[in-house]
Amino acid sequence: MEKTQHACKQKPTFHILAPNDWEQYLENPNKLLDQTTLDATLKIMTILSTSSHIKKSLTALHLAECFASDGYKTLLLEANVRTPFFDTYFNFECKKGLSDTIGSENNHIIHYKTHLDVLSGGSPIEDATSFLLGRQFKQYLHALKNKYDKIIIDAPTLNGHHDALILRDYACGSIVVHDE
Repeated sequence: MEKTQHACKQKPTFHILAPNDWEQYLENPNKLLDQTTLDATLKIMTILSTSSHIKKSLTALHLAECFASDGYKTLLLEANVRTPFFDTYFNFECKKGLSDTIGSENNHIIHYKTHLDVLSGGSPIEDATSFLLGRQFKQYLHALKNKYDKIIIDAPTLNGHHDALILRDYACGSIVVHDE
C-alpha cells in the first residue's frame, strides 16, 4: 500500500470539541481559532466524529464560513463518498460532486457565498477507501490546495471504515467533535 504524504510540513494538530463545548463553538466558530491547539495558519483541516453526522457537518460548515468571512478563499469539501448528503442538506440542484469530478473534465464545485465554495460527495462509491487512497484523488486535493487558502474536509464518521483516518493524513489539523 502506498504511503500517504502529508499535506503539511508540521505535525498535524488536534482539537477535541466535548459535548458541552460544542454549542458555544457553533454559536461563535471564531472561538475555535482562538484555541492554541488549532492554528489558523493550517491550510487543510478535517472535521472528525465517531457519530452524529449533523454536529460534525455543522462544525465544518461554521468553521468554513468563519474563514470565508475573514476573507480566506475557502472550500468546504464533503469527503463522505459512501453516503454523501451535502446536495440534500444544501438543496443543490446538481447531485454531482467529488466522486464525479475525479477523473472527469467537469468540476462540480458550487459557489455558495462570498469566499466560500462547496463540493459535495457526489455519486456514492462503494469502494471509498481505494478512491481516497488513489493517485487521482491525491492529485486533485493537491490542485485544490493551490487554488484555496483553506480547505475544510467534512470526513465520514470514524465508525466502520478507515476513510476518515485516510483523510486525516492529508490534513495539517483535525477537529474531533465528540458526542456523549
